[in-house]
Amino acid sequence: SGYGAPFSTNRLWGTIPTSIAKLRNLVKISFSSNNLSGPIPSELGQLTRLRELILSNNRFSGSIPTQIGQLTELQSLFLDWNSVSFTLPNELYDMKNLTAFACNQNSLSG
Repeated sequence: SGYGAPFSTNRLWGTIPTSIAKLRNLVKISFSSNNLSGPIPSELGQLTRLRELILSNNRFSGSIPTQIGQLTELQSLFLDWNSVSFTLPNELYDMKNLTAFACNQNSLSG
């Protein structure tokens, strides 16, 4: 009933392309343990079927986009080991299905 995209540990670098939003049937996406940098794209919020988003162990910067709050099916969100500084958006607190959340090894506030 959906597709997964395992891009973990593939030595990827650069940014996540905004065209990722075209993959509307994704239920799981993992970019962990690469060398990705830049902002977390707000376009991820368009993947409304997404249940698992894993962005651990990269070099993302900036803030968590508020559009992540549009992922009402999201159950797991892993942002750990990115060494970024951001505030948790209020939208995360309203995510009823979110049961697993990791943001350790970052500089968080809020």
